[in-house]
Amino acid sequence: GEPLVRLDDVPEITKWLVARGMPVRLDTIGHARLLYPERKVAQELADAGMKIVSVSLNAHDEETYNRLCAPKSRNAYSRMLEFARDVSKAGMELRFTVVNLPAVDIDRCREIAKEYSGDFKVRGYSGQV
Repeated sequence: GEPLVRLDDVPEITKWLVARGMPVRLDTIGHARLLYPERKVAQELADAGMKIVSVSLNAHDEETYNRLCAPKSRNAYSRMLEFARDVSKAGMELRFTVVNLPAVDIDRCREIAKEYSGDFKVRGYSGQV
């Protein structure tokens, strides 16, 4: 599931792991700004010692994102991108991921990752399209 639904726990767990010399990476759908509009989630994560945040970009534009992900909130795609920008500004390493699906323009997603100074990873998909 989405780890940031337990935002109050994630920084504490991160601190515990970092104190024991363990590297910590967060994999998220990036809806932190939707879940916690009043909080500076990326900065909280960075302050706890988080080093890498992997955000599921999932699509090259909002229309495709909405079709593939069916988010419950309006503007989820743009808010996810805002969170990704927050991650970089907070000094953490950003990585975007997408699933290799015919509907996804992988090259455009790679460009988006570059625009946000993020790494990029394409995940395989073996299910029905």
